[in-house]
Amino acid sequence: MDPKHQAAHATLEAAIAEATHLPVLDALVVAQFVELLGEKRAVFLVSEFTSEIEALSTRLENVLHLNELTPMRSDLHQASGAAATFGLRRLRAIVLALEQNFHSRGAVCFVELAALLRGLMQISSVEFRAAASNSAN
Repeated sequence: MDPKHQAAHATLEAAIAEATHLPVLDALVVAQFVELLGEKRAVFLVSEFTSEIEALSTRLENVLHLNELTPMRSDLHQASGAAATFGLRRLRAIVLALEQNFHSRGAVCFVELAALLRGLMQISSVEFRAAASNSAN
């Protein structure tokens, strides 16, 4: 791998490593979201978002290089924004890292990234439901 590819790979990996240390949720954002929409509607929307992340993860598994993320740029941007709206802090940081690095070139294991997104979405969904339930009470 040439130095430019190595640098792109290292930048993305560093951003993802940094994101894994963030809290899964922003409790204040979750509480405000639940207060605004109600617990059932908020949980429903996060469940719908889970399906979107699953589809995004499936497409991500077929990516071989960072430059191939270009067609997914708007999907990544929407997923990043939705994650922020729902208070899914760690997921947002990882999707944002992908979004910001879409134009770079470099070899990254996108199958592993897809698995990371799926797993994090599952954790986020469970924690969101618990936090939504606590906020509603």
